[in-house]
Amino acid sequence: MACSCSLLHVPYALTSAPGFDERLRPFQSCGAEKVTEIRILATASTQGTEAMAAQLQAAREATTQPARPR
Repeated sequence: MACSCSLLHVPYALTSAPGFDERLRPFQSCGAEKVTEIRILATASTQGTEAMAAQLQAAREATTQPARPR
């Protein structure tokens, strides 16, 4: 499993990329987040979703966090 495009020109991580609109942050991903997503999908495809339930739950919680005020 691999990324469909190069990660060369994306910021390393959302935490190191200032200027993103906080309301949109849960819907964006940079290099580190994309690699994490690929790892979760690879685990699911080889071991089933039960094997990575904790990873899925952490991802769900991360996307439902309220935006921090500026």
